[in-house]
Amino acid sequence: MSGQSAERKLLGLGQRLIACRRREDVVEVLAKELPLLFAVARWRLWLTGLDGVLLPLDTEGEAVPKSRSVEPARLAQLAGADRPLVEAEGSPGRCWLPLPSHDRPAGLLLLERVEAFDARTLARLDDLARFLGPAIEQVETRSRLEQQNITDEVSGLYNARHFRALVEYEMERARRYGQDLSIIFFDLDHFKKVNNRYGHLVGSRVLQEIGHFLRTHTRRVNLACRYGGDEFMLLLPSASKVGALTLAEKLRKELAEHAIDFGGSGPLRITASFGVAAFPADARTPERLIQLADRAMYRVKAAGRDGVAGC
Repeated sequence: MSGQSAERKLLGLGQRLIACRRREDVVEVLAKELPLLFAVARWRLWLTGLDGVLLPLDTEGEAVPKSRSVEPARLAQLAGADRPLVEAEGSPGRCWLPLPSHDRPAGLLLLERVEAFDARTLARLDDLARFLGPAIEQVETRSRLEQQNITDEVSGLYNARHFRALVEYEMERARRYGQDLSIIFFDLDHFKKVNNRYGHLVGSRVLQEIGHFLRTHTRRVNLACRYGGDEFMLLLPSASKVGALTLAEKLRKELAEHAIDFGGSGPLRITASFGVAAFPADARTPERLIQLADRAMYRVKAAGRDGVAGC
């Protein structure tokens, strides 16, 4: 590839990267262009999280918890370098490319190929980094803003508006494929007393802990939301009513046993009342499904709280 041709292709790559809106778009562009422009056989991308820790990205654009082969301190050192770094021993075709952004590294790109990286290729990789760093920063900023628009800031779960949209989408999908879908609606018992006795800061701490509890005690496919106040919902795609009632009872027991440390004299324990409704058995619209689960929950409240009921 001639010098001018390579420069034109690199400029085109930079333009495509800047146009990316999601992590998946960045991955797709790199997967297509890196082998063509740099004869790369394998590559891996790390992104800098809000806490400054570098997280590896898989081919679907999702960050995975940690690298299996490189220590975090070493990754941070590589990402903070001011130029591409070729491994000195045994791997002439292995290059680490730091990706700068405005105030800190945006990430780190590892490139592997058969032949060594010569000076001209390293200079072009340096140019690539100047495109890729800002592109990643732009994608991550947009992602954080979008996440803020759909997330409840106290619990970290989906907010009610986004949850209703998810219910509509999943119900239409269930209708199309002849599947079940269920909702669990629950309300914390005596939450007002918690606020009155310990104050609203502790109340907020309880809501945060409920968000954490749901994220760690339910499957990823089950979508959790803080619906308002101390009300929460779970959307269970493909779950029958029997399955939803079983899960609600499991969550009820686990929540009652869950200790919430709020810095007081001892851990706080709280219970909840659960209502369940299912599509298509109970309701055929999102509004009706939520309404029936809510009514079932209030029947539990009226019967003494800390229980589960179907509509």
